Amino acid sequence: MDELTFITLTIEGIEANNGRHVIKSGGKSYSFFEKKKDGTETKAFQKFKKLNMQVGQSYGFGIKEATSTNQAGQPVTYRNIAVIGPPQDFPQPTQPTQDFITRAEFGELVDRVRKLENQDISPKDILPNQQSTPPDSQGIGYQNEPYNPYP
Repeated sequence: MDELTFITLTIEGIEANNGRHVIKSGGKSYSFFEKKKDGTETKAFQKFKKLNMQVGQSYGFGIKEATSTNQAGQPVTYRNIAVIGPPQDFPQPTQPTQDFITRAEFGELVDRVRKLENQDISPKDILPNQQSTPPDSQGIGYQNEPYNPYP
C-alpha cells in the first residue's frame, strides 16, 4: 500500500534499537528509521527530535502500511511512519453522513444529465418521480393548467 494514512496517536511507549524507533499506541507498533540508505537522517527522525516526543502526548502521523510474510510463513503488517507532526497539522478523518448515493446511483444520475444535455428533452422526462400537477386533492393544476416544476 503506497498511500499515506493520517492518524493521531497517543504514545504509550517509545523504543530505540539499532537505528530504528518504535512507537507503541493502542496495542500496535509503528516504526521509522533514523537514517536513509544514503546515511542522511529521515524526515520522521528529524521531526521526532524537533518535537521532543514523549510518552502520554498525542501526535499526528502519516503511516504507510506494508504486508509481508515472516520466516514462519505468517502474515505481518508493517506500519512505517513517514511523517510526524502536531495533530492539528494532519487531516482528520470525517464521519460518513447519511446523505450519500451509491456508485450505481451516481452513474445513473450522470447518464441522465448527459441525456438531458445531448437531447431536446424536458427535465421531467429525465428526473424520476416528478409530478405534472401539484399535489392537490383533484390533481388539477392552478388555473386548470398542468403543473410545471421547471418554469
